[in-house]
This record gives sequence, structure tokens and C-alpha cells, in this order.
Amino acid sequence: MLADPYGNHFVRAPDIDPDSDAHLVSYLVEVGDPCEVFSYSIAGVKVSDFVTPEYYNVYAAEGEPLDHLGRLIHPLEVPAGCYISWIDPEDGRWHQKLPDGEFVTAARKAHRTRNPRDDRDESFPADEERHDLPALLERFEAVPTSA
Repeated sequence: MLADPYGNHFVRAPDIDPDSDAHLVSYLVEVGDPCEVFSYSIAGVKVSDFVTPEYYNVYAAEGEPLDHLGRLIHPLEVPAGCYISWIDPEDGRWHQKLPDGEFVTAARKAHRTRNPRDDRDESFPADEERHDLPALLERFEAVPTSA
């Protein structure tokens, strides 16, 4: 919530969809979602790993930390069990890489005056598992986290 409490910050970078020509798209900055299957403990409380600003920088120097725990190797990497969302200016729609690795496109165009996070959530069918961390960890067998 400190990085973007209103859910309206975007970063432009190449499209990660393998069927794309890597043109620039606008990624919604969400610091936990790209690595949420990884966690660590603070005073016995499990907290989610989080990405650094370099995660969204495709020109980040090699070795720059992309997430707090150092599990991510490449900018815009999305491990199994995690997801990332973006708007493609070519079609005006929300796109996502889902926890299972599938790439999907919303049926309707993104709404320009709504809160982006809310608009994204309404653009895709409800996916209860997307925010159910225990189910994600079980399904994708995340690497055990350190204490």
C-alpha cells in the first residue's frame, strides 16, 4: 500500500506475452502480485515478498535486486502462482499473465477514468484462487520460504 495506495501507477515496458512483438505496454504496478508465492517471517508473522522498482526496469543492471528475497532473476518475470496485469495501447484492453502461466485478454476495453486496479478486477471474471495464497502455494508447490 505504500508503493501505490490508490492503485493507479503504471510503468511502460515491452509486452511479455510471447505472441506479442514486444511493443510497449503499461504495466499496473503491484508490488506483491508478481512474487506473492514467496514469503518470509517478521516476528513470527508471514509476509509476502515484494518487487523493487528495478523489477519493472527491463534495462536493470545484472545483479540488481528485483524482489526483496532475491528469487526473481529477470525484470517482469512472473513465477508460477503469481500474476501481472497491463493495458495494451494497441487494443485498449487489460491483459494478464495468470498464476498458471496462461496469457489472457479482457473482453472489454479498459475504462480511462476509473481506478485502474478496480477496472482491471472488473475486466476479468472473478478468480477466487488469484488471492488465495494457501491454494496457490499448494497448487504451484512454491519453494519453501525462509524464516
